[in-house]
Amino acid sequence: MTRAQTIQRITAKLANANDEHVRAVAEYLEAVEQPVAPLRELTPRELELIEQSKDDFRTGRTLTHEEAIARTDTALAARRASRSSS
Repeated sequence: MTRAQTIQRITAKLANANDEHVRAVAEYLEAVEQPVAPLRELTPRELELIEQSKDDFRTGRTLTHEEAIARTDTALAARRASRSSS
């Protein structure tokens, strides 16, 4: 689809859209026009963790989705427990 066809399609859809949807489209377009903040440099620790993860993948040290969820649930439960006991 060309740019002109896309604009034509959007224009046709907007003519029949309710006010809420028209506002949502306008807000989206305004948001994407905002300048994107420049990316910051990674810290030495972050770079170290990236290299560690690459090594983990190379050597098969990975978790299944279920294992990751279980570890996350356990960590969150421990955090909640420590907050409630404080």
